[in-house]
Amino acid sequence: MNENKKYFKHVVKVLDKRTILEQLAEESSEVTKEALKVIRAESFSNNRTPISRQDAINKLIEEINDLRMIISLLKTKYPEIDNALPEDNDIINNTKWKRWAKRLGYVE
Repeated sequence: MNENKKYFKHVVKVLDKRTILEQLAEESSEVTKEALKVIRAESFSNNRTPISRQDAINKLIEEINDLRMIISLLKTKYPEIDNALPEDNDIINNTKWKRWAKRLGYVE
């Protein structure tokens, strides 16, 4: 058995739905915080940060990966979420891209 799969199965077994949802909320807020930090590191704001641009991006990547892990756990507890979420390689086919593009002025 793949070692990561072994660890994943253990975490799924130990954590209940409420705990996973709680973790989802926490990781989502951490992604938000790190995205704001990248804004500051990129000088898109007058409120600079002492953290370098690369450090800020690395931290954002770490938090996005944490969020993706939680989503994987969530899918095991809620099959309807698993069925509704496209795989990463299918996301480009999502109809939400079309709606978003149209909101941004795309005309066919």
